[in-house]
Amino acid sequence: MAGGADVVGQLGPLPIYAFGLMTALGFAVGTAVALAHAERFGVAPARLYQATPLLMAAGVLGGRLLYVLLHLPRYVRDPLAVFHLPEGGFTFYGALLAGAGLLALLARRDGFDAWRALDAAAPGLALGQAIGLVGAQLPGRPTGVWWAVWVGENLVHPIPAYGIVFCYGLFFAVSRLARYGPARGRLFLVYLFLHGLGWAFIDIWSAGPRFLGLSSGQWAGLAAASMAASGFWLIPRQSPLDTVSTVQPPSPVAKPGSPSGQPRARWRGASAWLSGLVVLLILYWMRWA
Repeated sequence: MAGGADVVGQLGPLPIYAFGLMTALGFAVGTAVALAHAERFGVAPARLYQATPLLMAAGVLGGRLLYVLLHLPRYVRDPLAVFHLPEGGFTFYGALLAGAGLLALLARRDGFDAWRALDAAAPGLALGQAIGLVGAQLPGRPTGVWWAVWVGENLVHPIPAYGIVFCYGLFFAVSRLARYGPARGRLFLVYLFLHGLGWAFIDIWSAGPRFLGLSSGQWAGLAAASMAASGFWLIPRQSPLDTVSTVQPPSPVAKPGSPSGQPRARWRGASAWLSGLVVLLILYWMRWA
């Protein structure tokens, strides 16, 4: 994931870059969503909150490390470029792998179930990435479609906009699924499986080299989906700390007093969800206006 070098403000002598700002905002909102789901999955919100700074640092380091490894020839020629963070250069799966690994270590140390914590984090991961993509500048293939954006002298597919729509839809899907109390680890695996397949599809329109006809993003997405599919068979549904399901069932909802109340409530809910997506897309297009 490449970050744009566009500066959106100043914090004293320090420039504020769109990519860094939206990534930080996405992490903050995603963390809030994860904390809101934690109790439903039997994880104390305070434990996740205390781990947040470490998880954020691990995500940044992991995302940057994998990006550098994937572009190693460039950084061999200019090793100091590794520290040029304002230019962007992070991989989502590198950040996810590092964060999940650290979370597993913290869970082992503090005595909570890492898979339940990942279940709680799944909706926040999807929404956080949707927000972060507002500041991203992923290279797309040249195109003549009317929704294309100018990058230099070329009209290209707006890969981040495609990702915003997909990740926001994934956020909606896993949030709804969480209400049904899926078995241990299943919500995160569903999220990872759908994310991998979805990103493999979106990256059809990305620029860059191909290996056996697929981009590095497509290979990574297919690998993530394969790992998630394997997890459904390999990961036990319960752990010694979770012999009885800790997922809280959905709270009963009072029925509207009139037959017309339920459709209106659904329209209001749908409008709220769609409004969030529209706001993110408007913010993204404002970068290119």
